[in-house]
Formats: sequence, structure tokens, C-alpha cells
Amino acid sequence: MNHAKQTQPSEAPQHVGLDEEHDIAAYHCGRLLAVCQHIQNLVAPEVNASYVGRFYSGASMSPVAVLPRVYRSAQHRLRAVRPAWVHAEIESLLCRIHEHIGREFPRQLSLAEQGHFQLGYFHQQSQLPQADSTTRYQTRSGSAVKSLGERTVADTLNALGIQFVYEESAAIPGDLQGKKLSPDFTIRGADDTTLFIEYLGMIGDEGYDKKWNWKRACYHKDFQAKTVKEVEIEGQPGRFNLMLLEPKDIRSVAALKKSLLDALNTVFGPSFPTDRGQS
Repeated sequence: MNHAKQTQPSEAPQHVGLDEEHDIAAYHCGRLLAVCQHIQNLVAPEVNASYVGRFYSGASMSPVAVLPRVYRSAQHRLRAVRPAWVHAEIESLLCRIHEHIGREFPRQLSLAEQGHFQLGYFHQQSQLPQADSTTRYQTRSGSAVKSLGERTVADTLNALGIQFVYEESAAIPGDLQGKKLSPDFTIRGADDTTLFIEYLGMIGDEGYDKKWNWKRACYHKDFQAKTVKEVEIEGQPGRFNLMLLEPKDIRSVAALKKSLLDALNTVFGPSFPTDRGQS
């Protein structure tokens, strides 16, 4: 099987913003309030009494007494969020937040925990799903990606110590016109066996679907890329291999980590190094 190329880790400074794997529940409670407020802003921006204005103080002291009510209201409004891919991104984000809050909301927060709540709220505010395609999201390593879902994938790859390149141009084999694809994430083994990862965050959008259908055809026909499932069945990776992720696949960071590691083991073998990352 393949072995990864040995390269030096990135020297990019670590970003101190949103930490999806923060180990204190109060931090994620603050994040939850920020997402609920975002839903309200998207669906009912004219409402005078915002969730934050009404509930921030109480939620930051006793999340269990306030956040279930706020979330219930926001969940009802979430049904009206459009376009559909923004709805899917928010739904996935909410799942990841609840995963880290744990089995129950904290009853009382200490002063220090209230500080974590505050940080979670403001960190999440700067990283919320937007319909504007020009929005960029900063990863933990300081690089920029095009969607919140891509940010989660990038941060998870970095946390696993996987070297990757974001949107690296890949020349289409045999195309005399020099057309290129830009896979979301490219991971290479020592013998140039390649795994492309595509995050399909806007599936359902007409323009996006048209572009993706062309891209998928290029992977299949021109790159002759094998899907991870095909590699599992055949027991032999191709030169190019493809992993597809959708919002439903990143609802759990723990599950995403397992999926990524399983794909890497399938394509590159169990000896693939996971001790260094790249922005």
C-alpha cells in the first residue's frame, strides 16, 4: 500500500476563533444561542424582541432554564430558511453543537463558565452559514474556505494531522484545451496515489448542480477516479480516488473523523501518517 510523502508541517499561525471541539459545554451553549439568533435574523429580521435581547443574560447563567425554549422556537423557524442548502448547513451545525453540549444542558454556570459562554457566542457569530457565495470562513489554522461545511472538514483533517491542499488546480488528463478542476481537498500518497474530497454543500441549487454534474463526469471519464466504495470492493485504489461528503455527513465531528480515517486507510493503507497537518 501507499505511504504519505514526508513534508514539514505548515508554519501558518493558529487562529484563535471558533473551536468546534472546545471541551467546555458552556462554550457550545453560547454557540447555540448565536445560531438560534441567526435563524431568527434570516426568517424574521423585523422582530423587535430578539432571542439575544430577551434571553442572553438568563442563558449565560442557567442554560438548562432558557436554551431549550429558545431552540424550540428557532427550530420551528428553521423550516422557513432558504435556500435549502443554507438550511442543511445550519441543521448540520446544530447537530455538531448538541454533540458537544453532551447529555444535558448545564444547570448553573460559574463566572469562568459564563466567560466561555460569551466566547462561544461571539466566536460562532463570525462563522455562520450565509447565502452569499462570496463569504469566506476562516479555519483554525488561519486559511480561508468557501463554506462553513468546508471549514469543518478542513479543521477535522488538520486535527487528524492529515496533509492536504485546498482547491488545488488539477489538469484534466488528455484535455488539449488545458481545462482544470479544483477539488475541494487533495491528499496524496508517496507514490502520487491521490484522494480527492468534495464537499457538496449546495446540492439542490440549480446552478451548483449543473456545475457539479460536469465535475462528476470529469472525475469519472477523464480522471477515471474510483470512489472510496469502489476501492473497498475491489481492494485496489486507482491513481485517482474520490470521496464525497454532504451536510448530513458532517453532523457529528466524531463520525466525520471516522469516515475520513476509514477512507484514508482504504486508499492509502493503515500506515498512512496522521501526525502532521496543513492549512
